[in-house]
Amino acid sequence: EPGSVLFVLGKLADGSIGFKQAKLVNNDGITARTLAWTANGTPHILAVGQSGTVRDYAGWPLEQQRSFVVTANPVAAAVGDIDADGTADLVIATQNSVSAYALDSGLQKWNEPLAGHYDLALAQLDADAALEIVLAGSAPGIVLDGATLATDWQYAGGFGGRLATGHLDPAGGIQWVGTTTQQLLSIFDADPWGPLGSIPTATYIHAIATAKVDESGHDAILAANDQWGSVHVYDPVTLLELFSVPNGAWGINAVAGADIDGDGHAEIVFAATTATQTEPLITVGDSQGGFLKWRFYPASNPFLTTALGDINGDGSTELVAAAPGVFGSEGTIEIFDAATGLSEWRSPPTPLAGNAPINVSAASIHLLPRPGSPGMDIILAGTQNDDGRIFVVDGVSLQTTLQIGQYATGPLKSRQIVGLSLFDYDDDGIDDFVVASSPTNSAPPLALIQIFSRIDGALLWSTSSFGAGAGAISDVLVVPGAVAGEMDMVAVMSNGLRAVNLQNGLLDWILAATNSGALYLPNGVNGPEFAVFLNEGALTFYDATSRVYLRSFALPAPVSALLSIGGDVHQLVAAAGNKLAYLDGVSGVTRAETDNLGAFADRGTQLSVSQQDAHSVILASASRAALYRHSLDIDHIFSAAFE
Repeated sequence: EPGSVLFVLGKLADGSIGFKQAKLVNNDGITARTLAWTANGTPHILAVGQSGTVRDYAGWPLEQQRSFVVTANPVAAAVGDIDADGTADLVIATQNSVSAYALDSGLQKWNEPLAGHYDLALAQLDADAALEIVLAGSAPGIVLDGATLATDWQYAGGFGGRLATGHLDPAGGIQWVGTTTQQLLSIFDADPWGPLGSIPTATYIHAIATAKVDESGHDAILAANDQWGSVHVYDPVTLLELFSVPNGAWGINAVAGADIDGDGHAEIVFAATTATQTEPLITVGDSQGGFLKWRFYPASNPFLTTALGDINGDGSTELVAAAPGVFGSEGTIEIFDAATGLSEWRSPPTPLAGNAPINVSAASIHLLPRPGSPGMDIILAGTQNDDGRIFVVDGVSLQTTLQIGQYATGPLKSRQIVGLSLFDYDDDGIDDFVVASSPTNSAPPLALIQIFSRIDGALLWSTSSFGAGAGAISDVLVVPGAVAGEMDMVAVMSNGLRAVNLQNGLLDWILAATNSGALYLPNGVNGPEFAVFLNEGALTFYDATSRVYLRSFALPAPVSALLSIGGDVHQLVAAAGNKLAYLDGVSGVTRAETDNLGAFADRGTQLSVSQQDAHSVILASASRAALYRHSLDIDHIFSAAFE
């Protein structure tokens, strides 16, 4: 499974708002609650998963400290010292019960068969030291004493489906607010027990919270719409709306108020139910009037393809990453500073006038020096709708300088590009594009290799459709041929490798080797080698000249991609078993590996490497969970070189 990601949002070193940490964590199903807790002066974050697993994160950057198990399928959770014994407790509500766990040990303290509750809150509502447990859901609403579990109060009308506590009455104390109907907020007090007032809302409310937004002395109510809409901010005393913060996406799962940028005023932060390239996943609004301060827009899909290089000629390395589009249409291209991980540019999500590198689901990225100009060309090869596309993008101006392929016409009509290699076919000193593709809308998946000019995009050469019975094509390699000075084009088919002489167009050889991908290694043991891998875990090597079997060994499945550092068989990097493994392709020994990175795509993952100096490299990879960059110190691979 792709896993879950824990994001920490806050003030960055430059004073802006952004992600201070993004950490892949175990997937425990839908996260019922993410809670803050402090123990012995140390802040902790608790993630309560649908599976019933609670994970405790602390330190900086956050790392998991421990985990323990609670009742499965929680719908709500809260932290507090409910019985005033000096130890914080975790209270869990499911649809069938309410239970409490001591946070120091993770052991259950009690379980009560209280059914039909969808939310809970903890607050000091009366004179004794114990907290009260407020339960919302099916009527009646219930308030329990946290120490004795005696019922302090019942409200026949119920407290609704969502709860939040806060200072909602100028007279003092703690009150709570509930969504007593989908379009009604009701405020309750404990001194005396009873409702204080109600606020009708124009639309359904899906999430609520409270926060201090002004100098009135009491908190405001934050009420988030469940579909298209906004976060509405209400004064609990006047029962009037103060302002709203617009939501640019569909639905709001959660809302909170906190001063995350240190300006002395709370920000209103909320997360959308669904989000796209044009619809923000996370929004930060100002509490002094509701204007937008920051938004995070996700990529079209998880990143799949990466490349590393100094694309703008400024002396630093950039990471270029591509995510496939939705239903095969426009994808996301994003450029990051490889040293800091900060985003420098993202392709616009909708087509603009003129040429722009925006409407392609890229299957391959190459970075090439620009003849006579600073920076590099970014070569993006993939598919737009049902047709193949190649974009050449100036890495300095980020403008498209060449587009190959048009809608429903030309040599890439109804073709999906699966791989691209470089070869100067017309001897003009400029590498051309050797492109592997398969049909988008027909069977069998007959392969096609075409060569396009890098100068003007003209079709220079093409095979006939081939591969019936040989499986699907996944890539194309350009390697030295049997005759000195000649080159072979090797089609990587799922049933083997098929080489065609690029000088005469004739078939040179076929190597029967079932595979999920292949790699050419110029620096093998006794000459060039081919390495072919299977998603199921097998890695096999062949002599590239004679095609004779050399050796094989197993890697942790699934194996999704293979990369060689400097073409050296002794320095391979594999995306295997949800990790990156640095291994020796002769002995099969894994010399270093990363932590779990989440599942990689079965096919199409493109790893990339950038040599930093004689002893270290940067590696880039993209799993279904996140985009990663790792440093590898080759001289210190036995001392945690992956960072």
